[in-house]
Amino acid sequence: MGDLRRNISNWLRRRSSLRALRRTYYRRYDQISNDTSLDRYPQVFAYASELLSGTSSGSPALLSFGCSTGEECISLRRYFPSAWIDGVDVNKKNIRICKARNQDPRVQFFVSEANLLKNRTGYDAVFAMSVLCRWPQTKLIDSSADLYPFSKFDETVRRLDALVRPNGLLVICNANFRFTDTVTSERYEALRVPDLTNCGFVHLFSKENRKLPDQSYPYCIFRKRR
Repeated sequence: MGDLRRNISNWLRRRSSLRALRRTYYRRYDQISNDTSLDRYPQVFAYASELLSGTSSGSPALLSFGCSTGEECISLRRYFPSAWIDGVDVNKKNIRICKARNQDPRVQFFVSEANLLKNRTGYDAVFAMSVLCRWPQTKLIDSSADLYPFSKFDETVRRLDALVRPNGLLVICNANFRFTDTVTSERYEALRVPDLTNCGFVHLFSKENRKLPDQSYPYCIFRKRR
């Protein structure tokens, strides 16, 4: 009986250690789910296309941040027929799938952000759609601190800001935090998408990582000031 108890105790300790290790590992990332589909945000894409219709070159440069298996890049092509579109994802398997499927010479895929600006001076629009969040993991919790803290969100939007050209768009939809709570947002103008009352369905948290009592948030497109 004593051996059984010791074995159970050792197993529980190992399981707890593995869970802690997984939490530490995944805290380096934003969304870890690969769920995606075609044309998930038609109103947002259509309005972004309208806002960029006056791009001087006529061929805006777009980035799909967290492109998963490429459906968002395919969707963006419908709204931006002449755009150059880059997709980036931390999952190497996703990028292999993207490259194998891709037949568009104006679409490229990358595993690392470090490669993005080798051939670009920045982007006219950066799309972070359902990627700056942990869902459904944050669905039943009141604090995101141990799972996806505001500091991680803030770090990521600062990196994305560096990729956006002056007058360009940062598009953040379905995030666990409000972009307007960050210092980075002071360089942007928040724009309302016509007829869109909420920017997503994932639960919103404060800068202090507490679930917000008011879950409504109408802003998902932000234009960078000069």
